Amino acid sequence: MFKDRKEAGIKLAGILSKTVHAPCIIYALPRGGVPVGYEIAMKMKCPLEIISVKKIGAPDDEELALGAVTEGDPKELFLNEYLITQIHIDKTRLDKIISRKSHEASELGNLYRHGREMILNPDTVAIVVDDGIATGATVISAVNFLKSRGQKRIIIATPVVEAETARSLKSMVDNIISVELPNEMYSVGEFYRNFSQVTDQEVMVAMDNLRYFLNQN
Repeated sequence: MFKDRKEAGIKLAGILSKTVHAPCIIYALPRGGVPVGYEIAMKMKCPLEIISVKKIGAPDDEELALGAVTEGDPKELFLNEYLITQIHIDKTRLDKIISRKSHEASELGNLYRHGREMILNPDTVAIVVDDGIATGATVISAVNFLKSRGQKRIIIATPVVEAETARSLKSMVDNIISVELPNEMYSVGEFYRNFSQVTDQEVMVAMDNLRYFLNQN
């Protein structure tokens, strides 16, 4: 159990700083992954970037993740074909949801970066960070986004990930690092005492503060 995302990030940063000994870039998934990624980037003195990813929820149940889609052109789309088959969603309706979520992801990416280009360097270690991973849909989209842009080494880092999900993700990346690895996980929030929503303003402040810190050091 973590007090909040800050504490979770500090604990995760302690593990990563002993594991990764090469230049790296932190790619946090907004919004919840940013406070965690911020602590890692501060500890390791490396850039904090974001990959804007939107979950594709079922039409009648937004919490049921049918997949996820990233910002960018080209965007990266991951779909849970089993779930899509089970709920019998119409393809036209699904395509409209994907288009809307892709647009939202790109709009948020531009907002968080103040319109600047995303930091990409295929020769560094890319560390994809979220505040927790249950199904893995958003992380899969983010990893594929980096791979499509030539990233050579990718690590997934998260305070908590369900053991089965971690096993399924392991083949996609060089390593998965977590603080907690539960066998059962109903929600990410159950592992935090304070799991309040992170605001867009908090995301932008974190990125701006870290950029200033790195420029001073």
